[in-house]
Amino acid sequence: MGEATVEVRPDQTRLRIGVVSTAGAAERASAKNAERTSEVIARVREVLGQDADIRTSNYSLTKTFTDGYAANNTLEVRVHDPALMGKVIDASAKSGANVIGGIDSSSLDEQDARSQALGQAAARARANAEAMANALGLRVVRVLEAETSAAPVPIPMLAGPGRAYKKSGKAAAITPVEAGAIEVRAQVVVTLEVAP
Repeated sequence: MGEATVEVRPDQTRLRIGVVSTAGAAERASAKNAERTSEVIARVREVLGQDADIRTSNYSLTKTFTDGYAANNTLEVRVHDPALMGKVIDASAKSGANVIGGIDSSSLDEQDARSQALGQAAARARANAEAMANALGLRVVRVLEAETSAAPVPIPMLAGPGRAYKKSGKAAAITPVEAGAIEVRAQVVVTLEVAP
């Protein structure tokens, strides 16, 4: 068996932003939610541009235990510049989002990293098998089988120092978000035929 890990820098991050609004009547809860969600979308577009990658991932309107109604609109935002994630979070919170989370980083280069990790893991698996065969006084004749399991494993987002910006003459820190690196791991098991 051989294992290998290759790191890549994320070039896109997904964030889930939710707006939950409550009211005594379903129509009022829905209307309040629509207004606040529209404001959140407008503010996110100010940060990321008018072509920002935003989609609705969930919407619900349900009766609450207190005989009222709750409207929930969840957006998924793809941020192609990880450095802007803190600004997106802050703009969302200031414009009415009250559920923010689910940060998930990925890279368009993960397939290249996976290929590298598989190659390294396969070479290590063969080297390990050959070392065992040599220790037993045998030689490797051929590879009979090779199996793999590989999956990208993102490193959790790490908090770092936030930058400050001015608003209303007052300095405020931008929510710190660090993308870290994505580890792509591969594991290869080889079965070799050996002979004396």
